[in-house]
Amino acid sequence: MVNRPDSFWANVRGTLNQVAVYLSQEFKEFDASRIERKGLHDLVSFVDRNAEAQLKKGLVALDVEIGFWGEEGGKESIESGSYWLVDPLDGTTNFMHGIPHYAISVALIENGVVVAGFVHEVERGRLFEAHLGKGAFCQRQPIGISTCAHFEDALIATGFPVNQFEHADYLGELIPQFMKKTRGLRRFGSAALDLVHVAEGRYEAFYEFGLKPWDVAAGALIVKEAGGEVCSHLGDQNWLQGPSIVASASAQIQSEMLHVLKSIKHA
Repeated sequence: MVNRPDSFWANVRGTLNQVAVYLSQEFKEFDASRIERKGLHDLVSFVDRNAEAQLKKGLVALDVEIGFWGEEGGKESIESGSYWLVDPLDGTTNFMHGIPHYAISVALIENGVVVAGFVHEVERGRLFEAHLGKGAFCQRQPIGISTCAHFEDALIATGFPVNQFEHADYLGELIPQFMKKTRGLRRFGSAALDLVHVAEGRYEAFYEFGLKPWDVAAGALIVKEAGGEVCSHLGDQNWLQGPSIVASASAQIQSEMLHVLKSIKHA
């Protein structure tokens, strides 16, 4: 991991804070007539694109040798193995419907490893951050995972894919299993926020299928640096490019999560 001066990270925070101000202003007066569809339930707007353009301008200016991979604009100059992985607006559907639960997610990847992650919870004005091997923070204050010891006391978060409906039956069978075995199941529509809420101890676990690398990279690092566990639903480390992610507050909770996920045949 390349060591970078504090001023570098301060400028990263500044860029995210500026884009958060833009998103919050647009949220107050969003024009639903400017929604576009990337897929049946996969929505995008001028706000997503403008936010990504602002993030790209601010981040690339910090070091022109770092490439950029954004959800809306695709890959650019990532061949060196060092690049920003960006979701400018995680929770787009919430945003478009006036639900104040969405985030900016930015990760720095070096040689396939997530070395820094930032998730800005825009409407609450909170910036989560982690650097590999250096712990997890919210508003520069240390955070840590839940100390819940029993699966039946755990609150679980999840999400549903915007496509890949061939897995709908499997996902539907999981819901009653988690409802029976835990304190409850929540679905709020932003994987980045679900992950950081595991990191700060609000949830004991989170699982979802059909996500993209920009959805999970930053949040997963924050979970791990807060003391949590991250893997795929198969128990391996193929969560960044893979079909699923499972994040938990402890090895015991993670084991229980995987037991449920593997107990039902996946189509």
